[in-house]
Amino acid sequence: ALPQTREPVLLGAAMLGAVAGGAYASDVIRAGILAIDPGIIEAAEVSGLSRRVTFTKIVLPIALRTSIRPLGSVLINLILTSSILSTITLNELTGSAQIVVSQTYRPFEVYVVLLVAYAALTYLVSASRCFTAASTVT
Repeated sequence: ALPQTREPVLLGAAMLGAVAGGAYASDVIRAGILAIDPGIIEAAEVSGLSRRVTFTKIVLPIALRTSIRPLGSVLINLILTSSILSTITLNELTGSAQIVVSQTYRPFEVYVVLLVAYAALTYLVSASRCFTAASTVT
């Protein structure tokens, strides 16, 4: 018989997070690019800059600066939706909490600790997002 390993489950979870997070992040960056005033791009073209230089030196920095807060929201969403991973037998915070509940028969205390852990994670990401956004304001 083949040995039971967790690598396929972990790999699947990582791929799921990468695809979902990448889709949302690319949409946020696309929105940041579309939010740039067309006059800025026209000014770069009139100045004789190539499309590549215009994109890398002008458009992308402005778009990324605009996208910092929404990208933080994407990261918070990925943290909070990681609890779904317990449904594919990968023990993350929620799965570990379910194991502790089954051993201690104290669901209220365990889930309060879980709530505090998720709140702390999201607060740290949110605070760093605000700090980063404030430091990039010109």
